[in-house]
Parts: sequence; structure tokens; C-alpha cells
Amino acid sequence: MTRALLTAAVAAAALVALVPADAAERLDYAVVARNVLPPGQSGSLTFPPTARDQLALYDGLTPKQGDVTAADLQSSFKSARFGPDGRVVRTVRPRAGVTIQRDRWDVPHVTGRTRSDVMFGAGWATAEDRGLLMNLLRGPGRVAALDVPGLDAFALANSATAFTPSPATEARLTAQIALLRTQGAHGRRVIADVDAYVAGINAFNTRSGYGITPWTRNDVVAVAALIGSVFGVGGGDETRSALFLDALRDRLGGTSGDAVWNDLRDAQNAAAPVSVARRFPYGAAAPATSDVVVDDGSFQPLLPGAATPSTRRQMSNALLVARSRSATGRPLFVAGPQVGYSYPEILMELDLHGGGIDARGAAFPGISMYVLLGRGRDYAWSATSANLDIVDTFAETLCGGDDLHYVYRGECRAMTVLDAGTLQNRNGPDRRVVLRETVHGPVLGFATVGGTRVALTSQRATRGREILSAFLFADLNANRPRDARSFLTVPSKLAVTFNLF
Repeated sequence: MTRALLTAAVAAAALVALVPADAAERLDYAVVARNVLPPGQSGSLTFPPTARDQLALYDGLTPKQGDVTAADLQSSFKSARFGPDGRVVRTVRPRAGVTIQRDRWDVPHVTGRTRSDVMFGAGWATAEDRGLLMNLLRGPGRVAALDVPGLDAFALANSATAFTPSPATEARLTAQIALLRTQGAHGRRVIADVDAYVAGINAFNTRSGYGITPWTRNDVVAVAALIGSVFGVGGGDETRSALFLDALRDRLGGTSGDAVWNDLRDAQNAAAPVSVARRFPYGAAAPATSDVVVDDGSFQPLLPGAATPSTRRQMSNALLVARSRSATGRPLFVAGPQVGYSYPEILMELDLHGGGIDARGAAFPGISMYVLLGRGRDYAWSATSANLDIVDTFAETLCGGDDLHYVYRGECRAMTVLDAGTLQNRNGPDRRVVLRETVHGPVLGFATVGGTRVALTSQRATRGREILSAFLFADLNANRPRDARSFLTVPSKLAVTFNLF
């Protein structure tokens, strides 16, 4: 186990699946299932013991570095099997058909008579464990859904900066619910899950007398967009790259400038260390037939920070061993998603059962009607923030004699103007957030290409349809995959929408 896994991962799971294929179906097939979620399950500002009781487990691994043994799994990870770990400490029944048991780690084990009951219980438990955090995510989530240039939605949430959305912004989020309806029975199922989940959140807040503005479907969509914009996005740095290429050409000449640029960009490097012997395609460069090079020094951002440098993030860790290579004859899965280390921890743990749902693992508050990183009856899954590229920058040809019109498919069109809402400013007047948009997305700013002025816009592949990735997690929580092939193809037609919903 590497230092990166021990010090950067906030959640880790070890699972060994067991049964022979012809065994009778049962609820939990795991021989061993363990995890850790530091500092603890509770996110309350009263700081109960369960706010930090997993910290000692996690810190116990750090000094061991590469000397972690099988015995350390017992002392450094807690049980992640279905059901409470040991004695049930507390039980609540928020409505008929829903039972939530809390074990010594305060993990909510939700049992529902129906699927709707399970979703309701997940909402109740989320509001109880991460109420403050999930409410901080609501407003900034709308900023993320719109891809407002120059604004870091996650930083806004961490700084408790409020954003009051406009009706136009709410309409954008509502459109995603309408998009779900176009997906037939699966879409209607997800909408019903969202509604039951929201009802659970609101029921807990009402019972507690917190006076919190009731949650809506749009809040769930907004949080999905925020989480996707942080953990499920990559690319979009074409403007800086093009400026750098033009600068190299000016200084070194076309041939030498291109050679240096190609040598520095993320491409295959024969001298790079590798962990597998065989070659496989990954991250192939897109064809350059439609690329343009922005003139160095010409970029003018429309909003401050619209072309901030992209950051390189560490990837998460995963280890999978087939049963044919395992000393026990059973497959092994270990994963550590890296989402930072803070309080309250952005992830929370859930154990959900009933109405066809059987899953346990971690989820993001606000979209936690499903387990997002965890296990089903006889399989486990995680996620990694690899260097994917789902954001493109477009150079729009301007027309009409101003910066408000652009050419699309031979037609001179007017840019749309979106009054997104108001952003709180503690040090001065509040800021009205207004975006210009083309068919490709928000306008980042203006530049020149070969001396001709253009508008630069950003297009994220998942913008406006983050909620569709819920289908994947709904199926995983319902244990729809029956073998390796179906695990990779469910739901196949929506695989491209995976955005860490």
C-alpha cells in the first residue's frame, strides 16, 4: 500500500466476494467487507464522539506505509457488511415502513418496506448527518450547473457564500427533470426516488424545527452538477494551451515551436514508468483538423478568472485481483477515492435495504438517495478522477459588427444573455451574475485568431444532463448487474453521461 493511498484517500474499502455461481441467492455474499471514512460519520457542529471516532483507524495506517498486514484490516478498518456492526445503539422510525438503526459508528442502516421508504430514510439520515453541508451546497450547485466562468462553486460552498438563483436558472434545473421524463420507466423511477428522498430531508428538518427552506428536485439536480463539476470533469484548458503554442511559434518558429509543444503536452512518453507490461489505448489525441491557434496575448476574459489555470489532481487508487490470482481463491477489491480531508467529511456512509435496493457505501449529501461508492450483494464499485477530457473550447466567429452575435451553421445569431442570480459579497455590494451564451455554452471571453476577433466559449459534455447519470447508480443499488459483462453495460446507452452523479 502506498503513502498516497494512506494519506490522500478519505474512504477505503476491502471486499472479497465468495459464493459459487449455483448457490441460492442471499443478501450478503461477502466473506470480508471493511471500510473507513475519517474522521467519522457525524457532521454535526456539536462534535459528538462519532464525528471523529474513525480518525484513529485511519491514522493508524499512515506510519505503516508499505507494511500493512492482513491483521491490520481488523484494527484499521470497520465492518462494511450489510447490517449494523455489533449492538444497535439507536433506532428511529421516521414514518410507517421506515426503520433507521444506528450502530456504534453511527452508520445509518435504513430498512424500508418499499423502495420509496428506503429513499425517504436515506433523505432523513442525510439531513441528520450532513444537514449543514448539504445546505451550503444548494446555491453554489446552481453556479456549477451553469458553468459560470470564473466562479469555483465548491469554493463558494466551503466559504458559505450564498447564491440566490433567478427564475431562469431554476428553469434550467427543472429542464433536467423534464429530460428524465423522456427516458420512460427508468426516468419516472428516478423522479419518484428523488421525490421520496426530498420528502425525507424535509421531514427531518420539519421535525427538528430548523426552519430550513424546503428541499426540491432542483436542489438535487444542483448538487449533482456541483459534485460532477469537481470530481467528474476534466479538460477545457485549450485557451491557455493555444496561447502557449502561438508564443512558442513566435519565438522558435513554426517547426521548432510545434516540436517543443508536442514534447511538453500530455502524450505517450516512452521513458515514463509503467505498471502494466502490455499496451492499451488511453487518452488518444483528438484530430486537429478543426483546431485554431489563439494569438498570444490576445485573450480578454469576459469575467475575472474565466481562464484560470487547470490544476493537476492526484488520481484515486484501486486494486482488483481475480480469484485465479488470489491466495484465497476469491476475488479481491480495494479502492480509495481521493476527495480531500475535511470536517464535516463531504462523504457520508449509508446502508440501504428494501424495495429491491441492497447497497452499502459512501455518498455525497444532497444526492445520497443511492450509494455512489460501495457494494451491492456480490460486487463492489468505486470511482476515480482520472485525466478525462469532457470539456471543449470553441472559437466562435463574430458577426453583426459587435461582440453579441456569432456565426453558427452559416447563420448570424444573437448570443443569449442569462441573468443567473445574485452572489453574496460580504465585503461590498452583492454581485449580479450574468452570462452570455452560444449554442456551445457560456462565453469565456474574446481573443483573436490570425488577427480576427473571436468569442471563446466552453462546452462541457454533461452540462444540462447531470441527472441522467442517476440511472447507473439506481441500477447498481438495485443489484441489476448479474455478471461482469452486464456490470460494464448497465445502463449501456447512458454510459457516456457518467459524471459522478
